Order: sequence, then structure tokens, then C-alpha cells
Amino acid sequence: MGTTLYYGALATYYVLEVSTNTPKKVVKTQIEPFLHAIPILYPVTTGIFLAVTQEFNNAFTICWIAAYPFECRYNPNVECERGKNFILYRWIFVNIPIVIVFFVVVICMITLICTV
Repeated sequence: MGTTLYYGALATYYVLEVSTNTPKKVVKTQIEPFLHAIPILYPVTTGIFLAVTQEFNNAFTICWIAAYPFECRYNPNVECERGKNFILYRWIFVNIPIVIVFFVVVICMITLICTV
């Protein structure tokens, strides 16, 4: 997730540097720290939250946001012990940010193409 957020931050930085008249000092001192902080803090804070709420479980081949035991997703006779909200958390913490970053990058690239 951090890599995806860095892609969005990098695209935003390029737009600020190339397409706007934002002074370099303002970009470096006021905007760039946020462009680094968001991709670092978001995965750390969501990871801590998901670990505390016991949402990290075996997702067949990897540890990810999943229900435990794995079979409780498909078998109504097996009760989920942990990760009961895994689908909601996957959407909130993974899918929605990826979609947002996708559109940020697309808008930034269109802005750069139209400017240069």
C-alpha cells in the first residue's frame, strides 16, 4: 500500500514542480513532508489497527486481511473466530485508496501532458 501511495505522491510532486508556479521553497518545506508522511504513516497506522483488531489472518497463501478460520467464509457451519469484518476492511484500507490513487495519477498525468 505504501508503494501505491508513493506513486500518487510522486505524481503530485511532478505536477507541482512542472505545471504550477508553486515556489520550490514552499514545495520543499510545506508540501513535500506530507507527500512523504502519508505513504509512510498510512500503512503503519492501518497495520497497527488491523493487528490490534485481529484482522490479519491466513488468506490461503499469504497473511492478509481475512477471516479465521479460512473455511468460515464459505461454510455457514463454521463460525468465524476473528476477522468478521474483513471484506469491509479490505475495501476501506486497500481497495478505496488504490482507486483514489489511480485517479490522482491519471489526473496528474493529464495535467502534465496538457502543460508540457
